[in-house]
Formats: sequence, C-alpha cells, structure tokens
Amino acid sequence: MRKLARESAFQLIYEYQFLKELNEDTKQALILKNKLDEDDVRYLDEVCAGVVRHYDELNQKLEGALDRQRPERIYRCDRSILLVALCEMLYMPEIPPKVSVNEAIELSKIYSTEKSGGFINGILSNFLPGGSDHGEDH
Repeated sequence: MRKLARESAFQLIYEYQFLKELNEDTKQALILKNKLDEDDVRYLDEVCAGVVRHYDELNQKLEGALDRQRPERIYRCDRSILLVALCEMLYMPEIPPKVSVNEAIELSKIYSTEKSGGFINGILSNFLPGGSDHGEDH
C-alpha cells in the first residue's frame, strides 16, 4: 500500500538526516513490518534515492520557500516529510502533486506537531502549478 511505503520513505529519510546514509537494515525492517509488496519497494527505493541524489537541491528549494523562518529551525520531522513530498512533486511525475501535498499533511498529523500540517501545506503549495495555496487547508 502506497501510504505505508510513503511512511517508510519518510522514516528512512528522517534517519538519513542523522546518518547521512540510507540504512539498509532499517529499510528491510520497514519492508517486513509494513508488508510492502514489490511496487511499494520500488516506490520506496525511487523516492529515497531521489531525496539522497537531490538532497542539497531539495533543501535549497525548501529554504527558498520559507517566509521569515531560519532554515535550521525547521523541525527535522517536518523537513523529512517535506523532502519526500518535494521529491515526488519534482521528480516523480506519475504522482499528482496534490496527492503529495495531502499525504505530507497526513504524515504530519501522525508524526509531527499540531501546527505542522499548515506549515507543510504552506511550503509545498509554492511548488504546485500556479504556486498558490491549492493543498488541503489545515
């Protein structure tokens, strides 16, 4: 199920921010725990590889979308969610951008703070066609 694969990608990217490498043991544990099928693993590999390959560029784009907030103040959990969603939006055209935004907001409801959904929506809406707030309002 894509939702569990996306959640697994978020968890791997969160860990990546600390280790600066993808942890194969964590990946295998997540695949087993979430019972990911071949398509899910293919998605997981693609999005994680995309985030790692474009890590600096994605972070620059996120930081450029900040409004008066210092980049180092972004909660790492939120940054991980944003990196996965932005990678989907920029490098995975088969995923509709609004889906990426909405799924990012859903992840924030599980893993982040009460205000994170609105923050994530505000940042990602800059990358939607038209660049305005087309994501879910939270």
